[in-house]
Amino acid sequence: MRIPLKVIMLALIAIFLGLGISPGGAFANLKPVASRPAKRSAGAAKSGNVSFAEFKKSATQNIAPVPNFNNLCSKPSSQTSRACVIAAIEAINNAHMESHIPPVKVNIANLEKLNGPETLLAAVNLERIARHKKPFVGLTKFFDQVARKAAESKTDPALSSGELILGRNGYVSDWGGNWAENVTSPLAANYDFVYQDGPGEFNLLCTVGNTSGCYGHRENILGEYPYTLGACGSLKPELLMGASVLNHHPRYNNPPSITELFVGICVKHPIRPYITWADIERKLLVGNSLLVTN
Repeated sequence: MRIPLKVIMLALIAIFLGLGISPGGAFANLKPVASRPAKRSAGAAKSGNVSFAEFKKSATQNIAPVPNFNNLCSKPSSQTSRACVIAAIEAINNAHMESHIPPVKVNIANLEKLNGPETLLAAVNLERIARHKKPFVGLTKFFDQVARKAAESKTDPALSSGELILGRNGYVSDWGGNWAENVTSPLAANYDFVYQDGPGEFNLLCTVGNTSGCYGHRENILGEYPYTLGACGSLKPELLMGASVLNHHPRYNNPPSITELFVGICVKHPIRPYITWADIERKLLVGNSLLVTN
């Protein structure tokens, strides 16, 4: 799937003018996204620009989870079990060590208590702040609804043309979405997105012969929102997320489905998430820090 930006632009220029928002400022930073089917995961990845090519060039190779948490996290009932959570965090820290970034140190007891979307927000932001990137502010109910519909439909979360405008408050500058199927643990899914998104793993559009789709999920998680510095002009840039975790339903034979929606917005007034990263960060703190320096 590719967002028809030219069509969106023609359809919405009049609306932008009516809202007093510069259409050039909005669409200059909206990028095409490509849907990438995979064995267990798929997602919308920003592509078609120099920065994305440079991102892939600098991305690490696949890093297998050590310890291998797949058996511990394979059942819906085990996704938040202490054994699964500890194994996933240990695997993340091993990947951090191989990537030469600080390890994660979190309050495991409180991490276990987070629900699925909250765990995804935590996993994403822990990866971002370890690399000195701005974290997502939090989850909004609307973007959660978009993510849930995508999880139910087993597809990438996507924003329609009508959802790119935030009333008179501003607009969406860019977005990306990830989807994982047949994985019950949010921590495990996010690990695969970040560290097993290259050739030979779950990304069918990332092969030795064709690497054009490699590292798209990873780039969605670690990328910049808004994409271009100064893209918001006089408006304020803000990073928001939506997320959904649907467990296996034996009655309907539905496999687990997990989605993440990442949204960069440009607004006059901040949008208040129903769950903020600040709320979760306080719960996960060990001492005064989420990270331990090397």
